Amino acid sequence: MQFMRNVNDMVDARLTLGMRVKRLRYCCGLSQEQLSEITGIHRSYISRVETGESSPSFDVLVVLAQGLGISPSELVEGIGVPFGG
Repeated sequence: MQFMRNVNDMVDARLTLGMRVKRLRYCCGLSQEQLSEITGIHRSYISRVETGESSPSFDVLVVLAQGLGISPSELVEGIGVPFGG
């Protein structure tokens, strides 16, 4: 069942990233629409990232981080999928 554990870990990582984006957006006082206007990322995609439904590409992570006033490394710090046993 190693595979299922890894799939669950990836889902957890997406959810953690989404919650972080949402929390940072709130801290910046931004709506999804405002973050969309700043970043050029469609509002519905931001929503899907925040709920863990979508896994953003590296380019989207960079743009989201910039829009939130942080570095990409700060956005993903501590979020990881363990490899191996």
